[in-house]
Amino acid sequence: MGYEGFRGRGSGRSEGFLTARRAPNLRPMSNESPRQPRAGQVQQAGSRSRARHVATWVWAGLPALSLGFASPFFFIQAAARRFNAWTLALAVATTALFVGFFLAEPDSPWETACAVLNWVVGGGLALAMRGYVFGPPAGAAPAGRAPQPEPDGWARERSPLLAEARRLRETRAHARELMERDPLVAKELGVGRPDRDREFDDGGVVDLNNAPEQVISRINGVTVQHAQALVRARRMGGRFSSVADAVIRADLPAELEEVLAEYAVFG
Repeated sequence: MGYEGFRGRGSGRSEGFLTARRAPNLRPMSNESPRQPRAGQVQQAGSRSRARHVATWVWAGLPALSLGFASPFFFIQAAARRFNAWTLALAVATTALFVGFFLAEPDSPWETACAVLNWVVGGGLALAMRGYVFGPPAGAAPAGRAPQPEPDGWARERSPLLAEARRLRETRAHARELMERDPLVAKELGVGRPDRDREFDDGGVVDLNNAPEQVISRINGVTVQHAQALVRARRMGGRFSSVADAVIRADLPAELEEVLAEYAVFG
């Protein structure tokens, strides 16, 4: 057997081995739908949810039912579940009132104040805060409903229109930089002069010092009257040095300054 025959017999085995090593996690796609929960599982989940709902109401009502003696325990749990300055302050306050009740003289105003505050205020706040303490975290999906995914960032980034708009903005930034750093080369490439025969892509910038009125009026938001005012100011006062200079000398609306800052170059 020659070398080619030996190579042919072993090639299939080696290729299969390499494929398995390279893609160990690949699995064949299946058209089967995701497994749905059984009716019994749904009923059990609903029963547990109802039981938990009742238990939270009973626990939140204990401060009032116990004449305020259970208030510290409720608010300590509240601080443990939803820790913030508010729940921590309530836990400390109700605990201090609870301890103060037993340290006060019997039938003294301080003993009465501690009992009433923990009973009335603590009981009322416990009932009011039940949903906050035992509810789902902020941003969680409601019970029985799958969390809704955020908009697909990959799809947004790959949107053709959005990608093209971002490409043009980057191209304009490079064109403005080229005009500032090397104006001679920029002029030879026709930066800001779409009226000239050129092949260089500048993203749509316009040279306010050299472009004709018809080209300037193509800028988004710039009317024919604005373009005429720019050309007239350029003819009377010479070249513009900046966007602010062009806006002031041509007496343009202030809102056009941001537009021209994006699209204008000065050759």
